[in-house]
Amino acid sequence: MDHHDQPDAIVVGSTFGAVYAEALAAPESPMRLAALVATGSARSTELAARLGVPLFTDLDDLPEVGMAVVVVRSGIVGGTGSAISARLLERGIHVLQEQPVHTREILELSKAAAQHGAHYAVNDFYGSTEPARQYIRLAQRLSRLTPIRYAHARCAVQVAYPLFTMLAEIIPRLVPAHVDALPAQRKTPFAQVRLTLDDVPVDLLIDNTLCAEDPDSYMRLSHEITIGTDAGELTLTHTHGSTVWRQRRHHTSADHVVSEVVGRPFEPTVSQIYRDLWPEAVRHAATAFVHAVHTGRNPMSQRFIRATELWTLVTSAIGPPTLFAPLDMPSLTAMGFTAS
Repeated sequence: MDHHDQPDAIVVGSTFGAVYAEALAAPESPMRLAALVATGSARSTELAARLGVPLFTDLDDLPEVGMAVVVVRSGIVGGTGSAISARLLERGIHVLQEQPVHTREILELSKAAAQHGAHYAVNDFYGSTEPARQYIRLAQRLSRLTPIRYAHARCAVQVAYPLFTMLAEIIPRLVPAHVDALPAQRKTPFAQVRLTLDDVPVDLLIDNTLCAEDPDSYMRLSHEITIGTDAGELTLTHTHGSTVWRQRRHHTSADHVVSEVVGRPFEPTVSQIYRDLWPEAVRHAATAFVHAVHTGRNPMSQRFIRATELWTLVTSAIGPPTLFAPLDMPSLTAMGFTAS
């Protein structure tokens, strides 16, 4: 991408915003990182210095920029991300905002964008990662050959939003929707929900527990998705994992493979996720956003907006998470219990 096509952009936020800032500071970024906007903490000062960009603590001091990526908690989760997005859109700056953002806020911000000749979109983040994109592509291909009869999915409540944006890309019809939530069971962290989308039953297990002091460190799981067809099941083993096909058992030859990895295999370490998969996901989302701006297309699809409504329906049905205090988790690798 030549410099002419590479718009100047700012990143607002330096906590999870650091993931975005580092990804957009890379030479292969579709945007040129021009500045960081943050509270001025030691962390944000160090990040700006390392990336060689100025740090601003006030939106009013910003230089002229074309785009902003807002990575600050939005209204729904007790943050100011949407208010910041609104201020930037009013200045005609295109805004890409990190999830989760409530449907109502998306519609208000899309309207503000239209009024000021700007574009607005939400990035579901995990849905932009390469393993998730591969799974969605394969699931779409499969469903064109044989109808989806059911889906099963598990996730932690704090990453439920992208689960629905991913499912919305796969399940053919998202209306009508019906939600049946089982009352919470004291013995399990999981809330059980049957979401019926048109005629496809989607069974969800959502870990509805949270460590208030450190919500990300104690996550039990991110995303697992299975879609079932008359021919077999296609599974995303975990958010950053491989896709597996299990052909439905019928009278076939004895050398029939029961389960096989399809597409590119993924079994990354944590450092590979941070170093490779996440930055690539940010640049993928940023590229799609830049393309939408250049072509004048609305980057927010109806399916994405519908997914945010489903997220609200389901999370309302299961109620607020049960909070727990930080705990001592045994650190155990597979070797720890399989070595004889």
